[in-house]
Amino acid sequence: MNKRKTENLIKSRVQSFVPDMSGKIAEIKNMNIEKAAPPKKRNGWKILTAVATAAVLILVTFGLWYNADQTPYTVYLDINPSIKFEINDADNIQTVVFLNADAQTLFEGVSLEGKSVEEAFDLVVTKLDEGGYFDGTENEIVLSSVEGENDAKYEKYYALLQKSINKSAVNCNVTRNQIGKNDATDVENLAISAGQLKYINEIKQLYQNADKTELAQKNIGDLRLISELLTNNSTAQNRESYYNYLMTLTPQELHELPSGHNGKGRP
Repeated sequence: MNKRKTENLIKSRVQSFVPDMSGKIAEIKNMNIEKAAPPKKRNGWKILTAVATAAVLILVTFGLWYNADQTPYTVYLDINPSIKFEINDADNIQTVVFLNADAQTLFEGVSLEGKSVEEAFDLVVTKLDEGGYFDGTENEIVLSSVEGENDAKYEKYYALLQKSINKSAVNCNVTRNQIGKNDATDVENLAISAGQLKYINEIKQLYQNADKTELAQKNIGDLRLISELLTNNSTAQNRESYYNYLMTLTPQELHELPSGHNGKGRP
């Protein structure tokens, strides 16, 4: 047997021992083998996130409700400078509005926000004293609030203002003034203080045709004097002419009027 025949014989014998796997491979491919499902992730972090979110929403909602319910208490302080204070439940000054040029000039660079009411009143009285607002003989500070909002707070702040005046040993009286809710609307619309409105209303009672808008241009000292002059120096018959006369005077002329002046002739 030659070499080539021997090789072919050995090759055929080896192939007979190797199984044909092509059919098996095709069969395996056609089998419907399900893949194992991956393990489910735990949802603990999702639950914690949901709980935390709910807690934040509750706190925010409560905070909004609480803050909305905590309306600051408003008082007005007038001597000639006119100031509006909004005071929080802790008796600290939340906001301050200087309502006229005198107040804006006197308190330029002075910060009252965040101070306690007592500290703020002490500083206000000191600045008023430095500005010469207690130099006269009949000095008056009008302390105003909206009637019925919180009478206990009003009494507390009235006492604190009196305390500040006593500590400074200045010559000044504190006049109480509580306005109605309709008056509070006038205060906002006319951009005046509650103290100014007090005397505007007094003037209107004496002379009904008095113009609120025109009177709102005058400071509280001038309004108080006009009210006093109308009360003391006029009658129902001449009140209109006397009022019109007073409104033509400059502030200096108004304050120079002699006692009992009847409106005849310039001061």
